[in-house]
Amino acid sequence: MSAHRIDGQLYAIANAGWKHNFRDGAEAQVVYAGKTTPMRGELISDPASVGELAHRCAESYGVKRAQTMLGLKFREPRMPTVEEFADAAAREKIAAIRFTAVH
Repeated sequence: MSAHRIDGQLYAIANAGWKHNFRDGAEAQVVYAGKTTPMRGELISDPASVGELAHRCAESYGVKRAQTMLGLKFREPRMPTVEEFADAAAREKIAAIRFTAVH
């Protein structure tokens, strides 16, 4: 799984079954930048919200690198729109998990 920084927050964007472990929030040991940190993950499954997050994340990487970092293949050689990311999130059951530090 890849973690992504969006507006200073740590997120994972995935369609894997393990995402449901965070439906009601759950603690996890997150390894990021070589450091292990206890964090709490919260599932974000609303396609519009996931589309916005995925778009912002992809824009930070650029078209080519975003496909690798997000594990997606864009149909055209351009950045998908927020709406296209939201459609993909709904169709492919892609969700985001927001991680926050546990104090």
